[in-house]
Amino acid sequence: MRNYTKISKAVFIGVFSGFIMCFIVSCGGTQVTVKPKNPSKTKEQIGAEKQFDLKMKDLLAKAEQRVGRGQYSEALALIQPIIEEYPGTVYTDQAYFMKGMIFADMLNFNRNVEKAAASFRMVIASEPVTEFDKYAQGMLLKIKK
Repeated sequence: MRNYTKISKAVFIGVFSGFIMCFIVSCGGTQVTVKPKNPSKTKEQIGAEKQFDLKMKDLLAKAEQRVGRGQYSEALALIQPIIEEYPGTVYTDQAYFMKGMIFADMLNFNRNVEKAAASFRMVIASEPVTEFDKYAQGMLLKIKK
């Protein structure tokens, strides 16, 4: 019985492969070109992107440290340039989310639920969709209570 199963799998694969080959041949030699998702980048471009990523991660890490120490104004000063100078990046979403968290923080003397909600809405409205979208939606629900 087992050999029959192996043979039937082999026949299926053979027939399926044959079907694919017939489909390709029936296209009449039509050439299909596929554009790569990311065109080739030069080493300089890749290096510049890595430097940019490192710079953004460093700024966000420093801002997070300031938040941990309760230095909310200093943290906002670090993330605001990301929001203003680099819109449309994943770092912008992260910066807006952090800004919302700062304004929503109960320990922040300058707590402002409206500014927090506005920052969370900016995360949700931005493109591309990032992991911060679902967290921002959750925080909007939490601060409205």
